[in-house]
Amino acid sequence: MLPTVHSNVSKLSSISRSSALRVLVTNTGTATMACAHRFSTSTPLAAEGDDPSAAVNDVHACPPPRNPRLDSLNRAYATGRRKTSVARVWLLAGDGRIVVNGKEVHEYFGRTAYRDKLIEPFVVTESIGQFDVKCTVKGGGTTGQVGAISLGISRALEVWDPAHRPPLAKESLFTRDSRAVESKKSGQPKARKKDQWVKR
Repeated sequence: MLPTVHSNVSKLSSISRSSALRVLVTNTGTATMACAHRFSTSTPLAAEGDDPSAAVNDVHACPPPRNPRLDSLNRAYATGRRKTSVARVWLLAGDGRIVVNGKEVHEYFGRTAYRDKLIEPFVVTESIGQFDVKCTVKGGGTTGQVGAISLGISRALEVWDPAHRPPLAKESLFTRDSRAVESKKSGQPKARKKDQWVKR
């Protein structure tokens, strides 16, 4: 059942700010609890003789949305993983330069197929040449590192602009590839391989 607040506005100040609930004051003096919102502890809700409508307006004030979610250097950050490789990716506006562990992408990945895999998120979102990429990657081999960086770029593009998510998700570029080497089994040469069967 909804609580009742008398016309005395000073009772609003007795509401605990830690409860993070909005109070809507109507003309009849009733109050209802609305969506969650944390009040500032430095500003009182209402005081004796204040206008109730002013207090309600302050309650309804919401902070602006955080979009895009960039750091202080206007970069979008994301993490990608593949096999045992982990990549940390920073995306910023630029002309298409990709730096991996301090080296240009054509120096770090010699095969064209690897470089094509890296720029696939930009091809899908039609943003080739619009962003610079700086990333650090460790662990695993070349294939794992390429997959980790590609996933990190896809996630960073979504952080930069949420509108990039549908085309990337359609091409499964948000899906973390969970395939990895299966562990060796005791009593067997490998994970699945068995010793030759001998009848006697």
